[in-house]
Amino acid sequence: QSIHFSTSSLLWSSLRLYLTVTRAWRRCRLWPPGSRPPPARLDPCLQPMKVGSCRAAFPKFYYDVVNQTCRSFTYGGCDANGNNFESREDCEATCNGVTVKSTLQCEAEPMAGPCRAAFRQWYYDSQQRQCKTFIYGGCKGNKNNYDSQQSCLDTCHGNNNTTINTTSASVLLVLVLRSVIDLARGVKWYDCLSSPDPGPCRAAFPKFYYDPATGSCQSFIYGGCGGNKNQFSSAEECQTRCSGVIKKKKKKKKAKVMYDVTMLSCATDLLASSTGWLTLGEAPGPP
Repeated sequence: QSIHFSTSSLLWSSLRLYLTVTRAWRRCRLWPPGSRPPPARLDPCLQPMKVGSCRAAFPKFYYDVVNQTCRSFTYGGCDANGNNFESREDCEATCNGVTVKSTLQCEAEPMAGPCRAAFRQWYYDSQQRQCKTFIYGGCKGNKNNYDSQQSCLDTCHGNNNTTINTTSASVLLVLVLRSVIDLARGVKWYDCLSSPDPGPCRAAFPKFYYDPATGSCQSFIYGGCGGNKNQFSSAEECQTRCSGVIKKKKKKKKAKVMYDVTMLSCATDLLASSTGWLTLGEAPGPP
């Protein structure tokens, strides 16, 4: 029997669990005082594309694990991670075949690949939650590619139900932990209200900012230094961080109703005569 939880209660439960485990880990002292645990090894092919904070412009390649292909990007020259390759060949030699779990695999866009055959295949549309056909070229592409509608449904359809299972709970916990890390780094919701700021430097990095007036993410050119925190590497990251933040409209100031003692009538403060008006409720002073 499936158990349904509200999103808010699960978020708070996951956060409390994270804080409890963190405190317990500190009390247990799994490592001697003064020492540090060995760093976790992350497959470079699973790391996000990272431009870095410097202002140079080196053509590089990174591995897009969701779509399972190597893509070009402009590297700033410092603060790189492992997902940074000199050529497409180096990228493919290192990362070819690296996949993600089906929860992310099913969100990948259909890719025909570079070959020129014409195979009728199936892919999962995560927005409409159904399997659709597309023409596959016969080589490469990604894992969101199935020989039949049934195999597509068997792999992906269960990933979008509303019940909480082990996989979806794990994904949600990761999102909660990422939110905690964002808060620790100083990312606040009101940063999404800032106007886009290219900064004083003169590089040209494509970035995205959140427009609270329209509730959408827009592109802009970032100079490479300074600026503010309303800048993101992709539209998806921008929407994840800021979606739902709406700037409240200022209320129009209501005109006060005054009693014009010279005209012996009521009027707004914009229409009252310049010789003498009195706010309602006040007594006139001596002549």
